[in-house]
Parts: sequence; structure tokens; C-alpha cells
Amino acid sequence: MTQLFRLLAPLAALLATAAPVHAQTEPAKDAWNFNVGLGVVSQPDYPGSDSQKTRVAPLFIASKGPWFFGALPNAGVPFGAGFNFVDTPTWRFGIAGGSGFAKPREESDDARLAGLGDIDNTAQLALFGSYAKDWFTARAAVTTDVGGNGHGTFALVDLEGRYHVSSRFWVSAAPGFTLADRNRQQTFFGIDAEQSASSGRPQYHPEGGLNSWRLALGANYGITPQFGLGGRVVFSRLQGDAARSPITQDASQATLSIFTSYRF
Repeated sequence: MTQLFRLLAPLAALLATAAPVHAQTEPAKDAWNFNVGLGVVSQPDYPGSDSQKTRVAPLFIASKGPWFFGALPNAGVPFGAGFNFVDTPTWRFGIAGGSGFAKPREESDDARLAGLGDIDNTAQLALFGSYAKDWFTARAAVTTDVGGNGHGTFALVDLEGRYHVSSRFWVSAAPGFTLADRNRQQTFFGIDAEQSASSGRPQYHPEGGLNSWRLALGANYGITPQFGLGGRVVFSRLQGDAARSPITQDASQATLSIFTSYRF
């Protein structure tokens, strides 16, 4: 169950970015709108891992007016609730809060993590915004740990281009990067004095800064106005102190997702 919950975030990103493929018509914003899905996701066991886990995972997104609930991928929050201060065809700005369902990393994930302990889940608060014009969309979000579990603060920036092959089928490419502060780097890639004593590994204290680059490639097909299929692959490369961490087994990471979704 823990591994399934960890897979909700990448599937959420896929479903949310794919939602408009369903027939090129926007739902009424003053009514409840739901998007449910089921997908298969393969992702690293933990950030920096050289092995993958694959699971089937469900998805749920609901919105009414400026409010939205469920998966919040564009805000960098796996699951929660949010509010759009501005929501036009071109600009979108909002705030969101929530958390994941499971620990981002457990000591039992890999022998290399012995003595390092688990990384606990935490509550997060995010500010996000986007700009969309024709085929181009720019997105950014800043997310911080408000639960006090050492997740720190990180920022996501992505630039997406879409090409509509037909009215029902489109493909996309989105380069992006992640910035992380020292607290987040230490929690996910560092080894403090206590962990060093428990694991026998030397202490490691990464600095904040550029955490990773990525490239996301997607394809979506609307079978009916409500039902759609899609796939997404995200290639990322850890940078700087995150890549040099003794916890990191492979700086190159890949997440692959395929899904079905239904909007009503």
C-alpha cells in the first residue's frame, strides 16, 4: 500500500496535464467537475535510486469555481485542496495545501539506506502560477514544508510545448528544473551525525541550489468527449550535491506512466 501511495504523485501530474484532451471543450466552472483515472506508473524506489517499482494506482481530481481538490501536481503537492486567485485562459495563480499518503523514503527500500532511518511524510503549502498562450505553457510553483518534518522548500519550473496532431490527439514536450534549499537537500541526500553513527557512513551535508533538470514527453488521445488515454515519460538528472551524495546510486532517473481517465 505504501508503494501505491508513492505512485499517486507522478500519475496525478499525468492526469492533470492530460485533462483538456477530452474533446476540446471546457467544463462549466460554476458546477462540480470530476476527473477520475487509473494508471500504471514506474518510478525510482526513492530519489537517487537505481531500481524501479511499478504499480497500478487510482486518481481523483474535483473542482468547482476557483476551488480544486485531489491531486495537485502543478503545485508540487501530491494530494490536498487549492484555490485559484486568478484563473483565465492565459493566466493562473493560486495557493494549495496538502500532503502525500506515504513516506517518501523508507530505510527498507534499499540496503544502502541501512541506518539512515525513514523520511516521514509532511504537510505542504504551495504558491503556483502559469502562463498559457497558443501551444506554449510556462508553470512555476514554490512549495514549503509546514509540517516540520525537514522537507524544506523547493521550486518547480516547467516550459511546455504542445502540438495537436488532430482534434483528439496531441503530443507535448516540457523541459524543466527543480531548485531545493539546504534543509530539503539534507533530508533527501544528506547524512547527519546521528545517521553517520547508525550507518557507519561519513557525514554528508549538501548545499541548496539546483537539484535536477528534467524533460517530460507526453501523448494523449481523446476517445470520446469524456474518456481519454495517455502516456508520459519524464527523464531527469540529479545535479550538484544531490548527484554526488553517497545515497545516490544513479543520478539519471526515469518515471513512466500510462493511464485512462474519465471526466464528468
